[in-house]
Order: sequence, then structure tokens, then C-alpha cells
Amino acid sequence: MFCIITNNPKCYERYNAEMKVEYLSDGGYLDVLLRVQSYIHDHWCLVTHPLAGSIKPNQIPYRSVIIKDKAFDQDEYFQSCVMIENCIETYHRIMKGKPIVDWPERMLDDFQDADLSLFDGAYRNLNL
Repeated sequence: MFCIITNNPKCYERYNAEMKVEYLSDGGYLDVLLRVQSYIHDHWCLVTHPLAGSIKPNQIPYRSVIIKDKAFDQDEYFQSCVMIENCIETYHRIMKGKPIVDWPERMLDDFQDADLSLFDGAYRNLNL
């Protein structure tokens, strides 16, 4: 089984009918990473990279990640653990000393579109 973890309402709206989506309506970028980490600690694995698109956490407040329910092997699980830990560390390093921006509504809409576009591309490449 696959699951999308997202704080992007547009991603939720587009994919909720197709697969399981955990929508963090009040969550931020870090909340998505921490929720993904929680799943990974329960032996789920990453399917898409949590920092895909080289867009830094201070540049866009939305993130959408696909995970799958069980690892094929121990190496895959270990790689997911290391990757999510590195992503959370990167988030903290980039955001250190920087305030969370209160973006205007029109910019939030653009950010949702940007995250959805990156996610759509990754989703299509997976052929799920």
C-alpha cells in the first residue's frame, strides 16, 4: 500500500480518491517530515525524496511525500531511515534563526501549485 503525506490542500484534493492521503491541514513543512519519520519508524519506506526539487524549506511551505507500507529488504528500510534523518537535519540547518514566513494568500496558492507540479512529475514517473 502507498500513502501520501502532505500539507498541500491541492495535493490532497487531486489524489485523495486514488490512494491513501494523510493531509496535515494545519501542518508545516517540518510537520510533514516528522510524520514521514514516524511512519518510517513503523517500517514504512520512502518512495519519493522528502526534499525533491531542490526547493529549500524556507522557499516553499508545502511538501508532499509518497511512502509505502513495507520495505522490500533491510537495506531499503535503512536507507529510508538515513534519508529522513538527513532531511530533518537539513531542514533545521536551513531554518536555523529564520522565522517562518506568513505568506500572503496569493503566494500560498502559487506555492501549492509548485509543490503539486513537482509531486505530479514524481508520481507519473513511478507508474503506480
